[in-house]
This record gives sequence, C-alpha cells and structure tokens, in this order.
Amino acid sequence: ATVIPPPGGAVGRVGLAEYQRRGYVPYDSGVSDCVSRTLDFAFADFAVANAWDATDPGFAATLRDRARDAMRQLFDPETKLMRPKSTRGVFSPRFSSTRWGDGYTEGSAWHHSFPAFDPDLLAQLHGSPALLRAKLAELLTRPATFEPGGYRATIHEMREMRALAMGQYGHNNQPSHHTLYLFALAGDPNATNALVRKVLDRAYGP
Repeated sequence: ATVIPPPGGAVGRVGLAEYQRRGYVPYDSGVSDCVSRTLDFAFADFAVANAWDATDPGFAATLRDRARDAMRQLFDPETKLMRPKSTRGVFSPRFSSTRWGDGYTEGSAWHHSFPAFDPDLLAQLHGSPALLRAKLAELLTRPATFEPGGYRATIHEMREMRALAMGQYGHNNQPSHHTLYLFALAGDPNATNALVRKVLDRAYGP
C-alpha cells in the first residue's frame, strides 16, 4: 500500500509521493489520472484508518484527516465536481465535465466526483444532503454525451455509458458502482431503491 513503483512500473502506487507531500496529485506533476489517483489513495487511507482505530487511534485519525483533506482539495465549489489542480493549487483551466481522461481514469468528472468513503463530508461540501441529492439527480438527467479528451478516440466505456441511457451515470465502470446508494445515505432510500431496480432491468439480462 505504500510502495512507490520504479519508473515505468505497473506496481505500487504511482503518484504516492505527490499525494503524501501535497495532499493531492497535481495535474502538472507528470503523473496521469491525477484526480482518480488522489481519490483512490484517499479511499485507501480511509479504509486503513478504520482498520487501525482499535490499535492506534492517533495514526488512524491522521490517515482519516488526510483522506478528507484530499476531497476538500479537489472539490470545486463552483461546479460541485472534483477537478484537477496544479502544484500551485489552481484548478485546471482546461475543464469540461464531460471530457474523459485528463485527470480521470476511464471516465469524466461526473464519474469521479462522488467518492464513497465519507458521504457525510461529501454532503457538507455540497452544502447539505439535499444539495448532494440534487447534484446526483443532475448526473442522471444530463445528456449522455462525452468528449474523448485525453483518450483521443471513443473507447468502449463511453459507448456503454451512453447505451445505458441514464445520463452521465456509468454503471459499466467501477467508480460509479456505489453512486446510486448515495441517495439513501443522503436521506432518500426510495430513490436508491427505484434506481437500482432500473439498472437491474436495463443492464442485466434474465
């Protein structure tokens, strides 16, 4: 979990040093998929913190605080989405919510802006649980359009998201699998129930 890989390696946690130093992986640090990596590292920190609570509460609190700070660092209060940020702490000017790549792994800002590990903080960043639910509803009602962006061509995940016809919700890829359950955690279990049933009907055969 703390192994920094050799150059060109496919093991370890690419960008870990930047995350540990700054609290996020900057887009101009030479590390790709900076938003996705930051939130993955934060999720790992939060999970490890939960495991360490009973044996070393101080260490657990440090990891949990770092994970939460990563969310705060990348959350843009204007767009209400997670955005790439520079080493100077400035959001990237090259941003479109439907642009894939350029900070996001196999997805766009819509797919990587609702981390699952601290829904209470996520609701706080949005202003309230009701406002978080409103943003999630926007995700589901926006047109299922996409820009290839950093991928420079249409990849199968883009086509699959569009085929589901549930706005920008991408059930075909891991970062979105928890998203519909956030409605329940934000106070509307009925929405979660209805949407999960809708996905089962549309995305899974008999």
